[in-house]
This record gives sequence, structure tokens and C-alpha cells, in this order.
Amino acid sequence: MSAHLQADAAQAVTSGSRESASDNDALYRRIGARIVPFLFICYIVSILDRSNIGFAQLQMRQDLGLTDAMYSLGAVLFFVGYVFCEVTNMTCYVVMQIDHFFSMIREQSLCTKTSLRECRHA
Repeated sequence: MSAHLQADAAQAVTSGSRESASDNDALYRRIGARIVPFLFICYIVSILDRSNIGFAQLQMRQDLGLTDAMYSLGAVLFFVGYVFCEVTNMTCYVVMQIDHFFSMIREQSLCTKTSLRECRHA
């Protein structure tokens, strides 16, 4: 820990709870000022994503002849697969070193692109 942080920590311990409470309030305001706008943008993107899925449902039901049950089953299977892959991905992220993790993602992306290109030309 740097000397500056140690001095701040020592001052917080020796100062009264009133000063540390105001410091905590200031800290929470600064954190909120940075996090809340980002979370708001994420929430808006989530709403747009859900509305796009609804529009896709309307078009796919007509083009592919899907029933509501078939579309719901597909959406549930996609969500379950997404959650499974996200959990394993974050587990690998915690266990592996960051450079190995990103190289693994790059290799998987290249394999997917190559296989899709081969499927189109077949």
C-alpha cells in the first residue's frame, strides 16, 4: 500500500465517525455518478434487445410457420445455452491468466468464422 493510502487509512481510523460518514457519502456519490449512467445505458440496450426479439418473432412465425410454443422453446433453449456458456466463460476467466483467456477467445472466433465460411461454400 502506498504511503498516501496508508496516511488516509490512519486518518480515517483516528478521525471521528462523523467525518468518515461524510467521506463515505462523498465516495458513494462519486461511484453513483460513474456507475448509474452506465447502468442506464445497459438497461436501454436491454430493452431494445427485447423489442428486437419480439419483432423477429413476428417475422419468423410467418416465414417459417412457427407456433408460439415452438418459438418459446427456441428462446428458452437459447437462454439456457447463453447462461451455461456465460458461467463457464467467467469460470475460465477467473482460473486462467488474462492473455491465455483472450487468445482462447480469439481462436474460438477464428474457428467459428472458418466453419461458417466452409458451410456457405459447401
